[in-house]
Amino acid sequence: MFKTMRFNPTQIGLGLSLLWCMHSLSAQAAIDPTRPPTAAVYSSQAIQARAQAKPMRLQSIRISDRGRRAVIDGQTVYPGSKIRGAEVLAINPHSVLLRQGGRQLQLSLRAPAKFKKNSQEVN
Repeated sequence: MFKTMRFNPTQIGLGLSLLWCMHSLSAQAAIDPTRPPTAAVYSSQAIQARAQAKPMRLQSIRISDRGRRAVIDGQTVYPGSKIRGAEVLAINPHSVLLRQGGRQLQLSLRAPAKFKKNSQEVN
C-alpha cells in the first residue's frame, strides 16, 4: 500500500536548506507594525512645511566684544544670517528681531527669575 521512501543525507540537507530559505523569505515579507514608515513618506517638502508651522523658539543670547549671537531652535545665528526663511535683523540683550516675508517678528527670552530675600528683590 505505502512505499517506503529512502533519502540520502545530501537530499535531506538540500530539503532542509530549502525549507529554511522559504521560512526566511516569508519572515522578511511580514510587515512589522512597530517599524517606522519608510523615508519616502517623509519628503523634504513635508519636513520643511512641518518646521515652518512650528513657532521658532529663542533659547539663548550671547553678547560679547566678539559679537552678538543667539540660539534659535538649536541653531546659532548672527545679525544678517537666516533661519527658516527669516533674516536676523538685530540681537538685543533679551530678544531677537527677525524679518520674514515682509513682516517683523520679535522672539524674546523668558523674563529672568526674581527671588525675594528678607523682603528685598534679588536678581
